[in-house]
Amino acid sequence: MAELKIWTTRQRLKVAAPPKRVYELVADIHGWPSVFDSVTVVEPLGYDRACERFRIVERTGNTWVSVREANPKRLQVRYRRTDPPAPLVSMAGLWRVEAKAVGVVVALDHYFRVADDSQETAAVAAQQIVAIGTVMLGSLRRTSELGGVADLWAPERKAS
Repeated sequence: MAELKIWTTRQRLKVAAPPKRVYELVADIHGWPSVFDSVTVVEPLGYDRACERFRIVERTGNTWVSVREANPKRLQVRYRRTDPPAPLVSMAGLWRVEAKAVGVVVALDHYFRVADDSQETAAVAAQQIVAIGTVMLGSLRRTSELGGVADLWAPERKAS
């Protein structure tokens, strides 16, 4: 049997915030419910070598397990879903925070395979992946530009 084709999506978004702040928001899974509008709970499941396993619960009730490896020197987080929904048979990706003269560009790449290996199925999957990525990137931008999760609740930032 031939190996299934790897399909990709790439999204990029400018964020007016320091690179380290943006990376920390992506890398800190404990803060995700405050960063990403779609996430309600992140449950750490332990480590497998250098990779962290965790379960995500979305506001829709969907749950899944991911494995990820953070690289603070490169401002990157690689991840892989352990249980992708049909028609996907695998899905992984990479968050990259790219420092620019002013702010950053956040790149979100997804790599996936579909069960029937057809362009039509891959196109539908890509549309769904991009829609979810768009929501996540928008949430990340809002949180980053507001100063980060911890700053949102700091007493000196509260309105009078």
